This record gives sequence, C-alpha cells and structure tokens, in this order.
Amino acid sequence: MVDQVSKDAVKNAFSKSAHSNVDLYYEMIDKDFARYLEKHNVQLSDVERNRLKAYMWATVATENDRCKPSEERINHINTNMWQVPEVVQNKTGAHLKFKDVPLFQPGDGRYHLIGFPFDKYDGRMKNSSAGDGNKYRGRGFVQITGRENYMRYGPLAGIPALVEQPDLASDPRNASKILVAFILDKHNRDRILSSLAEDDLVKAREVVNGRNPHGVAKFSESYSKITSPSKKGPSSHPQHESTPKGGAAPTLRRT
Repeated sequence: MVDQVSKDAVKNAFSKSAHSNVDLYYEMIDKDFARYLEKHNVQLSDVERNRLKAYMWATVATENDRCKPSEERINHINTNMWQVPEVVQNKTGAHLKFKDVPLFQPGDGRYHLIGFPFDKYDGRMKNSSAGDGNKYRGRGFVQITGRENYMRYGPLAGIPALVEQPDLASDPRNASKILVAFILDKHNRDRILSSLAEDDLVKAREVVNGRNPHGVAKFSESYSKITSPSKKGPSSHPQHESTPKGGAAPTLRRT
C-alpha cells in the first residue's frame, strides 16, 4: 500500500540541502499534476495517483538531487570525448598521452573538445539538423531531451511554442508542466502503473531511462523512502550520481 505522498514524505528522498527547493516547488508541481488529470479527464484510484506521484518524485530525486530545474552540461555521454594531454616519459623519450576526463569546463585551456557540444545527440530523437543536439539538450527537473520529446511534450504540457523556443523548458513553471505531462501521458502512465503494480521498479525505471541501468538503485531507494516515510528518515547526506555533476544520464529520451 502506497502511503499518502506529502511534501514531508518527498523530502525523505532528498538531501537536507535540497529541502528548501522541495518547499519551493512541491505545491506548484502538485497543482500541475491535479490540473492535468482534470484537463485530460484522467480517472485514477487513490492508490494509482499516489504511486504515480511517488514515481515522479523518486525520478526527480534520482536525476536531480537539488530538486531544481537545470540544463544539461557537456559530458562524455552527450559529446564526443575531449582529452587532456599528459607528458609521459619512456625509453624513446617524452611523448604526449591522452586521457579522458569526466567534465568539460569552458575556458579551461587544458581541455580539447572533439566535435561540437551535444553532438552525440545529432541524428537521434529526430534531431535532423546540425546543432539540434545542442538546441534540444536536456532541460528541466528531469531533463527532456531531443526534438522528438520537445515536439510531443510541449503541446501536452500546454507549451506549444516549445520546439521553436526550447529554452522555455528551463523555466520552473514550464519544467513542472513538462514533468507532469511526461508522467501522466497515457502510454507512459500505463507502463508505470503496470510495473509498479508488479513491484518491478527496474521495469518502471525503464519508462524514463530506457534500458540504461543508471540510477536504478537510487530510484528504488527514493521510491521506498517516499512511499514508506515512517520507516525512513530524511537523508542527511547529499546523494551522488554515477554520472558527471550537471550531466544526468539520458532522461526522457526514448530513441
């Protein structure tokens, strides 16, 4: 049985440093959730509603432990790798050896970017034009990525201009609506509820992240903390992602 998903229950899934952002955005997202159900005449039982809310917040906690809309940063997942030259001595003398680095800091002369920012997204998710990977990079609470998703979830969220103005997805008010539209879109909603009814959190996670295993353990932990708040106290330590800070693993990216 899923407990009522309250603000305090949601805070259990986040580090204390993010609680002020949960306070700031919880009511807005909760109201957008209710508005979507009413506008689209979605009929849910109390259990289904709470399961979807718990899933939504556990996903935010997994992808964005600051609980704040953000933009995807350049990293090895989205951009052809940059390398750092390192002088290495061997029997034949000094030569340059290149090694991969996890983050790219603009303006740092040590880094050499191969290709263009977010160029690994070009040619995928209906990113058909040069630069679409950058234009439709990840934005929001859990990052919407790719022209295909901007085309689909913009109208569902009531933001028809999203494809022409993708930066709109970074506005907290729009990010809230996009998050809710993704979770409550019928195709996604049915898959999420079916998986949660079977207590299959790995399968439920695939709705957001495909078969990429990133974040399954964190998602499962967060979902448990939200749905059973009496058993789990608020986290006192920041959560750490296995991917570079500010560059979440592919999210809301069905290719």
